[in-house]
Amino acid sequence: MRVAINGMGRIGRLLFRRLLNEEGIELVAVNDVMPVENLVYLLKYDSLYGPLHKVISQENGLIIVEGKKVQAFQEEDPLRLDWKRLGIDMVLECSGRFSSRAGAEKHLKAGARKVLLSTTGSEDIPLLIFGFNQHQLDASVDIVSPGGCMTVSYTHLAGASQ
Repeated sequence: MRVAINGMGRIGRLLFRRLLNEEGIELVAVNDVMPVENLVYLLKYDSLYGPLHKVISQENGLIIVEGKKVQAFQEEDPLRLDWKRLGIDMVLECSGRFSSRAGAEKHLKAGARKVLLSTTGSEDIPLLIFGFNQHQLDASVDIVSPGGCMTVSYTHLAGASQ
């Protein structure tokens, strides 16, 4: 699966670190408005999780982690991203700016096949929480929300009381 991350705040950076070692997932691109030099620094030196114990650098719009190249973009509008050309299967929408259907659909219009929000989306986006109702996922759904931290925490307690 070819993945892109939109929004490289705390969640986006943690996903970046995690996906570097996931089998079957190729991290192809990231998009954030911050300069690539700053992003590389924040990926390398996380104040909470510590330093990234890998060689990381940037060159000509690429983030390079031990030879793996990840394209870095600085577009405010997802419609300007050519996810189709990059063959993006899934965009992890971590900016918080595109959690409505209209916002998330911009990634689909740019060529991504699916969008996974990092937070609760609008009412017209399915809420699928791992360990609770993930089995209801329909393969034809192209935008999904895993809920926010409060939703995920509460859902398991509410389900257990029924």
